[in-house]
Amino acid sequence: MNNPIPRSSLFGTPRDLEALDQQIRSLSTEQERALAYTYTMLAFNLAHKMVEAEKAGLSTSEAV
Repeated sequence: MNNPIPRSSLFGTPRDLEALDQQIRSLSTEQERALAYTYTMLAFNLAHKMVEAEKAGLSTSEAV
């Protein structure tokens, strides 16, 4: 299976989910943290959809 999720060299990669959570928790305000968690979860859901589509042989837009 090909990895359908593109990697960006513009950003580092946290070592695990705990490290990502710590980075978000270190943001200055509750609003910044809420926005970071929102976009993180949107990205997780899209990544999940892309992997499921690749496994099923569909395009991302065809996947549920």
